[in-house]
Amino acid sequence: MRRAEDVLLSAFVVGERMYGFRRGTQFERNNADLRSMLESLYSTFVEVGPVTADRYARIAAALREKGRPISTNDV
Repeated sequence: MRRAEDVLLSAFVVGERMYGFRRGTQFERNNADLRSMLESLYSTFVEVGPVTADRYARIAAALREKGRPISTNDV
């Protein structure tokens, strides 16, 4: 991520990170680092809408048809 020109983050990715932080022993520090990253110029919080929902459905259906379903959060 340090070399990326732009990092796109969704509510699902941020939620998974925060879940991990809450289960750990350094929530405040990790959460502060995450907030700093979200506020940086190279990070964009992507809103989830109908286009995202359709892409999710297409990917999930294609993987299931191939017999290779994955966790819904990973789609």
